[in-house]
Parts: sequence; C-alpha cells; structure tokens
Amino acid sequence: MKNLLISVGILSIFLTAGGCKKTAAPQQAALPVNVVTVIEKEVNEWDEFTGRLDPVESVEIRPRVSGYITEIHFEAGAIVKKGDLLYVIDPRPYQADFDRAKAEVDRMDAQLKLAQIELNRAKELRDKNTISASEFDQKAATFQGAAAAKSSAEAAKN
Repeated sequence: MKNLLISVGILSIFLTAGGCKKTAAPQQAALPVNVVTVIEKEVNEWDEFTGRLDPVESVEIRPRVSGYITEIHFEAGAIVKKGDLLYVIDPRPYQADFDRAKAEVDRMDAQLKLAQIELNRAKELRDKNTISASEFDQKAATFQGAAAAKSSAEAAKN
C-alpha cells in the first residue's frame, strides 16, 4: 500500500507538471486585404443646406409708360448698376403719337398764320372804315384762339 501511495503521488506530480507545459497557440488564418492603385483626381466637396437668402440691396422697377417689351438687356439674377438700360418698350405707338402731335402743331401754325393775315387785312379795312367793328373783333378773336390752340398743341407734343 505504501508503494501504491508513492505511485499515485508520482503519477499526480507528472500529471500536474504535464498541465503546466506551454502549448502552442492555434494559428489564426490571415485576413484578406484588398490592394488598390492610387490615382490623383479632383474631388468636389459639397454640402446641402436649407436656408433663406436676403439681398443686401433690392430694387422695385416700375414703368413710367405702358407698352410691349421688345428687348431685355439683363440676365435674371445679374448685378445691374443705376442707369443701366434694362428693357426696351416698343416705340411705335409713342412715335405715332408724337408724329400726330407734331402734325397738329403744324396745322395750328398754319391756322395762326391765316388768322394773322386776316387780322392784318381787317386792320387795313377798319382804318378805311370799310368793315364793321364787330367783324374786326371777330378776326382778332380768331387770331387769339389760333395762338392759344398752337400753344396747346406744342404743349401736347412735348
């Protein structure tokens, strides 16, 4: 029994000592790696935001006359300066009105000249007492009316 105990003791020492032996770690498999060739190119970085923009200065454009727009001399959103031509309005109706007013001035000028001639003739006849005062006054009033009509036509032309 003594031998048995010694045998069991020696066996337990070997078993214990055998458990202390360093074992090699299991080999891990290599991780796959992708290989890429480096290229140089321009990268545009951008971000998207929601917001509201207010201009530093703004202008309200109102026409002084009405008409059809025939030309636009600016791009939407472009910077314009004071005095820049923005629109061209069809000039034909305005040219026609101007020509009509000019013709009216010429007509009134002709009537004024005729009234002046008739007034001068009436003065000569009055000096000779061959026309009545009423007829002379009528010629003078016609001359004054023609002068006023010419002034009115010139004002309308301008």
